[in-house]
Amino acid sequence: MKKYLEKYPWLRTQNLYTGKVEDDYCALNDIPEGWVFAFGEMFCAEMDVVLKELGISDKFFVAQMKEKFGSLCFYPSVRDAKIRKVVQKYEALSSHICIHCGKPDVHLISTGWYGPMCEECYQNKSHLSDSYTYDSVIDKTKPHMMTDFVKLNDHSKERELDILETANEIRKSWEE
Repeated sequence: MKKYLEKYPWLRTQNLYTGKVEDDYCALNDIPEGWVFAFGEMFCAEMDVVLKELGISDKFFVAQMKEKFGSLCFYPSVRDAKIRKVVQKYEALSSHICIHCGKPDVHLISTGWYGPMCEECYQNKSHLSDSYTYDSVIDKTKPHMMTDFVKLNDHSKERELDILETANEIRKSWEE
């Protein structure tokens, strides 16, 4: 993760109570490795552009970044609509990316614990807790593709977020 910290210093986490910056700790350490593999660089590059546009890349830090209920959960130090748009796109994509290997278009596994997972990683139970089982509601014979658009409800305003281009980039990297 050192390469990410060198390229994107804003990935350092900061304790909200003490204000202490963790110089050697990358926020990407707190999300599943499959997501880092699949879209870590894309997420960071897009966020970096937005932070530079806003002129806050030197002041910005990650309060928290994690997996929650099978999707990415990102808490920035600064609230802004442009930052939120990038975050929402990757939150939507993450629920369709295997948390172990980064394969796209996978099913959500659940039994009290949620996590998107491909069939191969599910079959390799060595890294699974007993709480994961393939959801019986899912028809595994049909592909579970990421949608082109995600409907969002921001402050009582419904809007669509286009995720197709990024989803296709992730798919393309898996095909190579």
